[in-house]
Amino acid sequence: MHLNVMNGGLIENLPGDCCVEVCCTADASGIHPHAVGRLPVQLAALCLALADLQTLASDAFLSCTLDPLTAACAAPRRIRECFNELLEGHWGKAIRV
Repeated sequence: MHLNVMNGGLIENLPGDCCVEVCCTADASGIHPHAVGRLPVQLAALCLALADLQTLASDAFLSCTLDPLTAACAAPRRIRECFNELLEGHWGKAIRV
């Protein structure tokens, strides 16, 4: 099956701390992701750009959620709803937190 896991070197030319979707096997001892190796340069560049975009979006969400003024005006659930509306308006439904 294909699962989302932390890269940790599974795809050599993507950062180890990003989440990647790779082929995995599962058994009684757990999930075992399969190494992919290197992606073609143009595909790695596209994946890295998307991973960076997702990191920026999640960091911005955390900053908004932890901001004292924002927290004083809205509950975390409402902050998330507003943030997702902003993301959807800018990028479509591809990114949500």
